[in-house]
Amino acid sequence: MPWLLRDVSSAWTPWAASERSPKIRRKKADYLLALKGNQGNPHEDVKDFFENALAHGFEGVRHDFHEDWDAGHGRIEYRACWSVDPTHYARCFPNIKKWLGLSRVVMVRTQRHMADTTTEDTRFYLSSCSSSASHFLAMV
Repeated sequence: MPWLLRDVSSAWTPWAASERSPKIRRKKADYLLALKGNQGNPHEDVKDFFENALAHGFEGVRHDFHEDWDAGHGRIEYRACWSVDPTHYARCFPNIKKWLGLSRVVMVRTQRHMADTTTEDTRFYLSSCSSSASHFLAMV
């Protein structure tokens, strides 16, 4: 893909975050790792941080934001992405220090409208890539 400066590896398995990030970084690639609820404290730290930031309109929180809309095949989808440099808020993320090269903590919210049904989803990611929120939204 032309917008990628380096290879980006993504992983969805719980073990991947702590075991794969050093291997990925040694190969001069970036990672975008999904945090899931079954990963315990790291997921909770990130979720709590973003929920608090949203509740206060991201006041005082340095972040990048991007949103987009897509329509087709009988559905309308809204997606929004926020990314934060965790080094500015290290005390908020005590359980994610082991990820080698961690550069961004990311939240993506989606809302899909199909006929009479609306679904919403919130996902969290860790990344070594210091890209913009629009770049992250294109990757997920």
